[in-house]
Amino acid sequence: MFRGSLTAVRLGVLLVLLTPCIDYVVTFSHLGRADAGRLLAATPVLLAMQALLLPVYLGLFLGAGAATAVRVAPFVHAFVGLIVIPLSLSALLQHWAARAVAGRRLVQGLACLPVPATALVLFVVVAATVPRLGAALPAVARVLPLYGLFALVAPWLGAWVGRLFRLEASARRAVSFSAGTRNSLVVLPLALAVPGAVPLLPAVIVSQTLIELLAELCYIRVLARWVRDAD
Repeated sequence: MFRGSLTAVRLGVLLVLLTPCIDYVVTFSHLGRADAGRLLAATPVLLAMQALLLPVYLGLFLGAGAATAVRVAPFVHAFVGLIVIPLSLSALLQHWAARAVAGRRLVQGLACLPVPATALVLFVVVAATVPRLGAALPAVARVLPLYGLFALVAPWLGAWVGRLFRLEASARRAVSFSAGTRNSLVVLPLALAVPGAVPLLPAVIVSQTLIELLAELCYIRVLARWVRDAD
């Protein structure tokens, strides 16, 4: 049994802040005139690295007990259902589009769906978790300042790293979006699988998503201007 509200809160914060986003960050980066194509291409690498490093992070920060409390199976299910299957279908669709007119027309028709589809997924996840926030409000209140600080500092660090490696403006924006956007939707199944950590862990993770969504609206405007001006 996973015990201790403080440890549960720390686990939730680590789960969500140590894993860079690999899904809706592509949509937001596209809206913010970042290099969304490179982010999409980096998705398998980001997923593989965070899957390998997450147990190391948890063991380093929380000890072996907390690390073993996280089950691998829910993460694998989330990886397959949210990443492998959609990317495989996308690859097949692109292959069809390169060979047939009907495929190209379908791709063109689907091009308008990423933004509303992202909004629908976020709405469903948040709506399913908000009713459980009541019992976890004290824990959520403790982590909100940390999430706000992260939302301010992470994009700036991402832009600095991009400048350090002499990337062009759109690529630096992509690094900033990736640095500031976390993988809450994929790590949420992990939180639900930790024994005795409901409702604290889901509430702590989804509260980061709410802060992040507000920050993303700012990133879309601010990063496009700020990184361009830095050139």
